[in-house]
Amino acid sequence: MRSLLRPLLALLAIAAATWLVALHALPLFVMRVATSRIRSGAVAEARAAAGTDAAASGSPAAGPANHRRMDPELAARVLERDGWNVAIPAPPTTSDSRTIVRPSPDLLYAACVYDLSAGPLLVRAPHAPTYLSLSAFAENTDNYFAANDRGPDGTEGLSLLLVPPGDSSPAPAGAAGATRVESPSLRGIVLARFRVDHPDRLPELVALQRRVTCDPVR
Repeated sequence: MRSLLRPLLALLAIAAATWLVALHALPLFVMRVATSRIRSGAVAEARAAAGTDAAASGSPAAGPANHRRMDPELAARVLERDGWNVAIPAPPTTSDSRTIVRPSPDLLYAACVYDLSAGPLLVRAPHAPTYLSLSAFAENTDNYFAANDRGPDGTEGLSLLLVPPGDSSPAPAGAAGATRVESPSLRGIVLARFRVDHPDRLPELVALQRRVTCDPVR
């Protein structure tokens, strides 16, 4: 019996260690895949919109629909920031949509893959006649902030001042009225979601989706 006890304890220790590694490493891996997918897709679209050969950089090619979707001003911001700290509107969800994990066909998304190494970000999203929400996810996939525009505070839209971990500096003047939220990690994702209640509303909601911003603020 004793001869079996030691191997059994060793096996249990290995199993426990494997579980702990998976518990902490898997969320980080999932988030890194998601952020890389969003950024690389946005940079490819921006290069296509700017007339640059995306294939030369090894980025996925952007199709004609994506080329039309990204305007020159947004493309310039994406390229300048290498896909970080800029709100990227996703096209309406289809069966082929994979950029956002498990996207809903009833929602329009805008995603900001953020890096707070250089300081706070100001995220703004306009009020929607249907429904708007903002959610922030840390580097380990934890959803640490969520808000929607259904209450009286959301009638003018939502504003979020995202600050680095441990940041206690005064809010910048340009962020007056924004909800201050401390991110648990320097990197993560902020998602804006607009509910599509009828196909006829899609052009109106796409216009609102494109007004979502995510910019450094001093």
